[in-house]
Amino acid sequence: MNRINDHREEINLTELEFNPIFFEQAKRFASELADNPGLREQISKDDQIISRYTSVIKAQTGANAKGCTGFSASSNLDPNEVVKIMTQTCRSTIDDRNANAIGGAVFQNANNGDYFYVTFIGKID
Repeated sequence: MNRINDHREEINLTELEFNPIFFEQAKRFASELADNPGLREQISKDDQIISRYTSVIKAQTGANAKGCTGFSASSNLDPNEVVKIMTQTCRSTIDDRNANAIGGAVFQNANNGDYFYVTFIGKID
C-alpha cells in the first residue's frame, strides 16, 4: 500500500486510505485464486467473478469499488516485484483520481510458487 501511495504522490494524487472491508474481500479473492490457479485465465474474460466481491463491498460500504487482479511468474518470488507488477497491471485503477480507499491481499500458491494479488480501490464518501 505504501508503494501504491508513493506512486500516487508522484503523479499528484491524494493518498489512498486502508479500508478493512476492501482488505477482507481481497483476501478471500486472493485465497480463491491461490486454490484454483486456472481461475486467473477466466478473470480477464469474465468480470462476474470480480463483480461478486465488488457487490459485497458496495453493500457494506456504499463504495464505488473497482477490483484488480494479477499474478507473477513462479520464477519471481520477490514480494516487492509482485507490488511492482501490480502497479503496472492495475495502473488505471490505481491512477483513478476519484479513488480514496484501498484494500489488497497477496497469497502464494504453495504448489507452484505463483503469487496472486487482488486490490480493491474505490471512492467512499
